[in-house]
Amino acid sequence: MSKEYMFSLGKELEKKINSSIKDQLDLIKLCLETSRAIITECSDTKEVSSNEDEGFRIVYPNREIGRRMQRIFFYNRYEDVNDKSMFTIQSFVYPLKIVKKEDNKFKIFGDFPKVGKLEFNATVISRLVTIINIIKKDEQSWGDSWVEELIDLLHGKNDYIETTLLFYIVNEFLTFDFGYLRFDKDPKHVAVNHPICHIDCHLDKRATYKIGLDAEMNISQFLDLIDNGSSVRYIKDK
Repeated sequence: MSKEYMFSLGKELEKKINSSIKDQLDLIKLCLETSRAIITECSDTKEVSSNEDEGFRIVYPNREIGRRMQRIFFYNRYEDVNDKSMFTIQSFVYPLKIVKKEDNKFKIFGDFPKVGKLEFNATVISRLVTIINIIKKDEQSWGDSWVEELIDLLHGKNDYIETTLLFYIVNEFLTFDFGYLRFDKDPKHVAVNHPICHIDCHLDKRATYKIGLDAEMNISQFLDLIDNGSSVRYIKDK
């Protein structure tokens, strides 16, 4: 398995990135939709070799360089504001493994307790997205009485995976620590407590906070900043 993959950001996936990420369910769905774009042959999300064409990058632990993280980094550019560039780099843990085959096509696998190693093909991803959409739409708590109805909706068992196993996977996702971070270069909303370059940590309004930075970053610089295998940075008050 390669230690790093770079992809262009297809139009369909770009729409999903532009949607506000507010909670765990949004992160799960983005993770699944990204996986679907990678394995779909007709997708306009393609592997690239140049940083200039890069829309997102997935990195895995690499002992050779001391990297321990397993994360995805999305780069999203917006219209300039007063001749200043405006963009975000969103990052969170990508819990799945990518395998590139000899024909340059991709397969994606997950490994979960009570499920084991499982290929995330189109069928599995579609069913998981269905479950997440229902939970999101109905604003129900996991384990409410609608679960039996949802099982019926998913037809109980199918040729590839038992519906009960899907629920184990969803439960793993719902309790997973994605470690969400976002770098912003935002000249549009500059204020005393909103510096043009900053990092937003966490999603919940009760937990989120900003760390102001003196300069903008690209994906490689952001990756290096939060990688425990690189040199530790220090916060210094101006």
